[in-house]
Amino acid sequence: MAPVEFDLERCFPSNYVAARRAFLQTVERAGATIESYCHDALGPAGEVLATDVAVLGRPDAKNALVLVSGTHGVEGLPGSGLLVAQVQSGLRPPPDADLAIMLVHALNPVGFAFRRRVNEDNIDLNRNFANFPADLPNPEYDELHDLLTMPPKGLGSLSRKIALASYLAKRGKRKLQHAVTKGQFDHPAGLFFGGNKPTWSRNTWDQIVGSLAGKERVLIVDYHTGLGRRGSGQLISPSSPTSFSRERDWRSIGMAACFGADGVRYSDEGDAVSTAVSGDLLSYTMKRGNHLAAVVLEFGTYPAFRVLEALMNENWAHHCDDPGARHYRERLVEVFSPDDRFWRRAIYQRAAAVTQAAIRGLTQEKRI
Repeated sequence: MAPVEFDLERCFPSNYVAARRAFLQTVERAGATIESYCHDALGPAGEVLATDVAVLGRPDAKNALVLVSGTHGVEGLPGSGLLVAQVQSGLRPPPDADLAIMLVHALNPVGFAFRRRVNEDNIDLNRNFANFPADLPNPEYDELHDLLTMPPKGLGSLSRKIALASYLAKRGKRKLQHAVTKGQFDHPAGLFFGGNKPTWSRNTWDQIVGSLAGKERVLIVDYHTGLGRRGSGQLISPSSPTSFSRERDWRSIGMAACFGADGVRYSDEGDAVSTAVSGDLLSYTMKRGNHLAAVVLEFGTYPAFRVLEALMNENWAHHCDDPGARHYRERLVEVFSPDDRFWRRAIYQRAAAVTQAAIRGLTQEKRI
């Protein structure tokens, strides 16, 4: 990526409308091919909501790097900023490389526009890629559901804090994290709900991935925030290479080709900041072809309990139509998109480094 003068702070938007405008203007100036998938719903001010897909370089290139933002709606704020900042700073396929760079802006546009992590039906998109009807019970979450949906006021708040402290003391942080975030399919008003059928965003993703059919090597990097040390960016895959084909195909060795033997953590091995989840986008995607490799780039923001508290409070306020919902939503925005220029600089530098490593791996002359 060639060093180019640009204003990093101006790349990070304050809302969906500003994000979409900046993204489209930036990729148009860069000469990208653009396709927009428009949602039936409208935004808070009646604006069009869409997932916009821009391709830099030749769309028919044999290899592709795909950068994805906004799988979790509110996380689209920093995700959009990272896409815009990288293009403004010179992101393009190397000259003469058989490579296209695809930028997916706002995969969950409704959540992005309404400043929620979930979609219009309270569905966590990264739990919606299950086989439906989903037979994926989560009894550990069932045990916690009433606790996680208590009101964040008065006795409800006190009871919740005491109960969570007791759970942590008995079972530990990792057990709590897994129980809450694994994904559940029985409580539509709860946290990390996977839904009961494919969402609009999942169907849109199917079309995007379908457009990559016939390529030799594809690497997908999905931007997320909220887990890990503040400002750090951990690369995470849901499954270690040994769980895939034993053949030396791109899916099984793509991570090492781009990021080195130890550059990626694996949820199924227990050494990532995330734990294994049900119905996640990456596992689903990689099963669609051996040419597809995928990884999450997870940026840390605040301590885990502060993030969980913001999720619980906003979810409760949304379903109770509480007058303080806007206040809780702003807290949710802050834990997933900190208003901190040092944090933005750190995640931009990490994202740019990951992008360049991915480009090097995808353009190696030696074929898999």
